[in-house]
This record gives sequence, structure tokens and C-alpha cells, in this order.
Amino acid sequence: MPLFVHVLDGTVTVDYGDKGTKVYKAGETFMEAMNWPHNGINNEDAPARILAVYMGSDDKTNTATASVPK
Repeated sequence: MPLFVHVLDGTVTVDYGDKGTKVYKAGETFMEAMNWPHNGINNEDAPARILAVYMGSDDKTNTATASVPK
């Protein structure tokens, strides 16, 4: 299900694996990648805050754990 993220403070770095990384700064909004493994982290010393809005329904799972090849 779609997830929209608005960065309130700080920065969030999203690692999309083979597709690279993207840094989102305070004031920016993005839609989470669907059907593609990714991981969002805060690489800064200052805290990051986000507003996350899931667009789904009660009978749908909003997250999934991906297996990562070693």
C-alpha cells in the first residue's frame, strides 16, 4: 500500500539497493518505493522527524520484511 512521507526535521537517507540512495531534507515529501526493497535511515547527528501517511485499509498489511541476499 502507498506510504507518503513528509520530512519535518533533519534528513532521511533511503537506500534503494541497486538503484542507489536518495537524501530527503526537511520540507520535502516523497512516496515510499513499492515492491522494491529499501531502508530509510538518519545518517546525521541531529534527530530526524517524519510524518508518515499510509493509504490503505484495515485488511491490508502496511509493511513487509524483505530478505536481503548475503
